[in-house]
Amino acid sequence: MANRKLGCWILGAKGGVSTTMLVGVNAIRKGLASAAGLVSENAPFNQLGLIPLEDIVWGGYEIRNISLYDSALEVEAQTGTLGYATLNAVKTELDSINTEIKDGLTLNCGQVVDDLADHELQKNHLPLAEAVQTIQQDLQDFVERHHLDHLVMLNLASTEAFQPHLFEVPSYHSLEELHRVIQTDQRENIAASSLYAYAALDLGYGYVNFTPSIGSDTPALDQLARERNTNHMGKDGKTGETLMKSVLAPMFVMRNMPVLSWAGFNILGDRDGQILNDPINKQSKLKSKDQTIHEILGEQTYTKTMIEYVPSLDDWKTAWDHIHFKGFLDTKMILQFIWQGCDSILAAPLALDLIRFTDFAKQQGEAGLQPHLACFFKSPQGVEEFSLHHQYQLLVDYAKAKLKIRD
Repeated sequence: MANRKLGCWILGAKGGVSTTMLVGVNAIRKGLASAAGLVSENAPFNQLGLIPLEDIVWGGYEIRNISLYDSALEVEAQTGTLGYATLNAVKTELDSINTEIKDGLTLNCGQVVDDLADHELQKNHLPLAEAVQTIQQDLQDFVERHHLDHLVMLNLASTEAFQPHLFEVPSYHSLEELHRVIQTDQRENIAASSLYAYAALDLGYGYVNFTPSIGSDTPALDQLARERNTNHMGKDGKTGETLMKSVLAPMFVMRNMPVLSWAGFNILGDRDGQILNDPINKQSKLKSKDQTIHEILGEQTYTKTMIEYVPSLDDWKTAWDHIHFKGFLDTKMILQFIWQGCDSILAAPLALDLIRFTDFAKQQGEAGLQPHLACFFKSPQGVEEFSLHHQYQLLVDYAKAKLKIRD
């Protein structure tokens, strides 16, 4: 019996995270790297029968006119994380994937994202209904060309501009209204990430949002996922500073040491830093990063998160956090930590995990949100638990329940 084949359609397919992921997955397949960083390779998850990495076929959308291999050369030149020997060993695979990457769109992503596009994007000029039809045709052609059993759309694109009105329009809550927005070309009432999500979910494919953008984070799109018997989850991958927050904040609760203030200062370069240097796009990220502290410690805790663009850092992000707390006899004390990491190296394996777990849930007949994947996200949709330990336990319990059913 032939192995199942899964397609992954990446938004931002030649960005730093995607490029690192695609180099990494092919390096692992060739025995050039270990599977370090992949949660799905831990027990008990490695007993679930998740899709093997070698049975995933890759394609996607990009807004820059650069080859995938050249993008990998850029990443290596800036970070030194990929290795030229590894890049030479996987060049054939990268070139093959490159042929499956098409032009995307930047609808309501903000001027700073528009400026990244170095050529005309035809999908930007299509009426919404025609844009959806074109996206769906691209997905279906990809599935048919490679004889795929299922597809997961993975959003790794640049953070969209924060648009509060999108959480208030009728199409946020009502699927009927969302259909109407698309059919009547109400372009101001939907962002690119949500249009992509609509196109994928409507076909019964999975959708994962690793960005702070709105994506599928609406009741209307959750309804669509359930009606099409598919699943989705997001948002904003938890890789560094917020990962630490979700570990440390519960400690203060357990020890009954009130946190008076939690200030975090982030500096980063690369395109991510360039995008977040725009105040409107930055707002989406800040909203996501502050949520963990407020959910665990309460709204009364003063928080201040700053993100600054430092071009010379490239993809190496540094976060410095200052935590002011109160102990016995109301004595005020301070905890500080510094996190320095390569953002793409931290994010890439988690993206692979999410593809595999999302595909597995589809095979189990699960529809809608996937709360057991909360540990991967800063702002997990439909989940009120923000402690990393408890979130991870959700995933462990989910896997054990599936294994118990199998036994």
